[in-house]
Amino acid sequence: MMCQVNLLPWRRLRRQRRARLVALLLATELLLASGLMGFLARRAYEQRGELGARLTQWQQREKQALGLRLRMDLLLARRQRLERALGLQRQAGAANQRYRLLFEQLPVLLPPGLWLTRLRLRDGELHLSGCSERYEHISTVDRRLARHPLFAPVRWRQIDQLENGRFSFDLQTAWPAGVANDGLH
Repeated sequence: MMCQVNLLPWRRLRRQRRARLVALLLATELLLASGLMGFLARRAYEQRGELGARLTQWQQREKQALGLRLRMDLLLARRQRLERALGLQRQAGAANQRYRLLFEQLPVLLPPGLWLTRLRLRDGELHLSGCSERYEHISTVDRRLARHPLFAPVRWRQIDQLENGRFSFDLQTAWPAGVANDGLH
């Protein structure tokens, strides 16, 4: 007679233990995975808040930089306007200096008995009109103007003798001397 051993219950217990172990391992892996996912989700949430704060800071800095850029552009435009105004003022000052020199020299250049009735500047040409008691005074003015550095060659446009014996004259010259048109009118 032979002894028979029933191995089935032993195998069943072993399978059950292995199934429990596999289930425990799966549960542990699932728990670790869910814990890791929770940790990562929490960290992403915290980083999202930090990134949101940084984004807000960068947006504020960008607004400040844009404001500074606009202010700098306005200041630069203002500076350019002021520089243009200063340039125009300097040009006007130089022109006024030439006029001052002209008006300082006219009494020296004009002899007694000769006077100006009109002084006009048009297209870079200075037009002088006046009267004289004698023709010699006109000759004297012609010589004085020819020698004066402020005046270019003088062109006498007209000299007439009036009924009362006086002479009227009209002359023109480039103003300032050597410049045909400097923009002064």
